[in-house]
Amino acid sequence: MGLLERDYEQAFGWYLKSALQGSHEGQHRVGDCFFHGFGVDQDYEKAFEWYCRNALQGDPTSQQSVGECYYYGLGVDQDYEKAFEWYFRSAEGGDANAQCRVGDCYYHGEGIDQSYERAFEWYSKSAAKGNATAMTSLGLCYHDGKGVAQDRAKAQEWFSRGEQEIPEQDAQQELAEQDIPEQDAAL
Repeated sequence: MGLLERDYEQAFGWYLKSALQGSHEGQHRVGDCFFHGFGVDQDYEKAFEWYCRNALQGDPTSQQSVGECYYYGLGVDQDYEKAFEWYFRSAEGGDANAQCRVGDCYYHGEGIDQSYERAFEWYSKSAAKGNATAMTSLGLCYHDGKGVAQDRAKAQEWFSRGEQEIPEQDAQQELAEQDIPEQDAAL
């Protein structure tokens, strides 16, 4: 066992001690250790339990993590409605990642009725906090005229802002995954 693995095991021990004393950060980190298998065997069910423990105490980061578990069916049965509920709680608490995920749920109609307008609103909240994925999603909304009047110049502005927030190749990958023709992306 290498030094790095022992460090994860030691870190898990400290996180667990902190979590058992009621630390929100410790509880979330224990969930992360189980989720990723850092210092312990990977166990999505235990990760979900720790995230829930902290989420029920109002922690937005853990609420977002509970939403992810429900969305992807990790440690719990997949349930888009419950995922949306937890994303929404977290988003209301100010978590930018959860705000983007709420936008995604509205955009795709997953766990909630589809509404491009509401998706646009939530992407805007998240983008205002610097979330690059939300910026790219706003670009897509403007590009396709979904939730907002079509405006290719604003679409490019948001794509560019998102690109500045994440490494260039990640933004280019986002654009490629959206099937936006190259000439449109240059507008």
